[in-house]
Amino acid sequence: MRPIVAIQSLKHIAFRIWAAAALSVPLSLWLLSLLDNASGLTTPLLVLAVSFVLFFMASGWLAVQLALQLIPPVLHEAGVWERNGDPDRAEKAYRKALALYDSFLMSPGARRQGLQSLVSRMVRLYAAQTDKDAVADQFMEHYLTRYPTDQEIAESWLQTREYQGGLTPQHQDLAARIGETHAANMTIQTTLARLYLLAKRTDFPALQTYRRAMTSPLSPSSAMAVDLSGVFIREGRSDEWALPVYLQAAAQQPSWEELRCGIAACLRWILPSERNADLLARARKILGPLDEETLERMSSGFVPPTGSYPVSDRIAKTIVHDGEDIGREALIDRLGNAARRVNQDRKQLQAAVLDRLRRSPGLRRAMTWSLIAGLGVLATAFLINTVGYLTPSPVPEPAPQAIAPPPVVTPPPPMPYTLQVAAYLKPEHAERYLASLKKQAIDAYVIKAHGDDKIWYQVRIDHFPDKDTARAYGSSLKEKGIIDDFYVASTQEP
Repeated sequence: MRPIVAIQSLKHIAFRIWAAAALSVPLSLWLLSLLDNASGLTTPLLVLAVSFVLFFMASGWLAVQLALQLIPPVLHEAGVWERNGDPDRAEKAYRKALALYDSFLMSPGARRQGLQSLVSRMVRLYAAQTDKDAVADQFMEHYLTRYPTDQEIAESWLQTREYQGGLTPQHQDLAARIGETHAANMTIQTTLARLYLLAKRTDFPALQTYRRAMTSPLSPSSAMAVDLSGVFIREGRSDEWALPVYLQAAAQQPSWEELRCGIAACLRWILPSERNADLLARARKILGPLDEETLERMSSGFVPPTGSYPVSDRIAKTIVHDGEDIGREALIDRLGNAARRVNQDRKQLQAAVLDRLRRSPGLRRAMTWSLIAGLGVLATAFLINTVGYLTPSPVPEPAPQAIAPPPVVTPPPPMPYTLQVAAYLKPEHAERYLASLKKQAIDAYVIKAHGDDKIWYQVRIDHFPDKDTARAYGSSLKEKGIIDDFYVASTQEP
């Protein structure tokens, strides 16, 4: 159920984020157009953040209210079909209500408050069916995993497992949780003991369940004691778990030789105490007077509570190991049993850790808030990234560069000559003629010259290294009709 809860929470939060974004952005743009604010990004971001939070809260509340209005009519319909003896239609109606709880409309808090009641009604619908299908079994398993304290459903589920041939490896952990939760319910303990016995389990939870069931007046302990004694004898048990079972079985089958050997092994190796004094006295009474040699012979092949192996005189095929003769078949059986016990202990430890994690409300709250915090971090990162795109980045200052020495420039050759093409007393006339020459891409300029108490504005063209070059250029301009006449002048003249 945990992945479903996480997905439903993500759907609800995603819906609220989408609704808040879809409504807050247009509203913020409209408010900003009314404010006509030009102070920067502070006001737009504040307006957007406030409107987003308001719409986020409002959309969640409205979605939950809508779902809560839709669920009661569906549950009423399911109850009507259930009372009329139509479980198929009742199941469809319950599934419709369950879909509403799992939809994006329902918040995680509201879902937790109402879902348990709905699931309890559904699982009781399945428990009342005589022919449960795989869907019903799986639903009941999920329900008991989440709510193992429901003893009515726990009893129904265990009885169904017994009718269907026993517990599968996937059911073992759930069955152990149910047994621990309902230690005082003898109906559950007796049914669970029969299931454990069917699987020939002798781990600690199974032994505790056997002890509770065999002390219950509801249980046919004598028949269970005979079957359980066979399992203990194959394992070679001779401890305080096995002795009361052997004694009850001996009342039914007093001539069972292997059973008498098991009682002898318990009598030989169990340390006497006030707790087991009555059991040991009953064992001596059943076996009668035995000398030490006979007691040792009968207890061979059984494992003492310390875990060491005795000498076996009754098994022909033996091997030598550390100076002791150990029955080959017995050794193989003991090693296999030890390996199974280690594997069972590992599974029990793993199941206990997972169960503690599942049943810890503090851990569930921490995981929920961690998920919400992660979504908040992602939203904050998205907002910061958006603001970064809207805010112009400062232009970085260029890194200081080393000042290179000025390059050595070779001076151009002297240009001592130029062409004078006109001279005016008025500067505007000279400027007008200069402009006409520049329009024809000619390098022309005006200089001011003094003479005879007058100021002349001379229009000149280009600079030349010698008179021949200047004269040839002036002749080409005159042939083209650009200038009327010219003469070669010195650039040194005033």
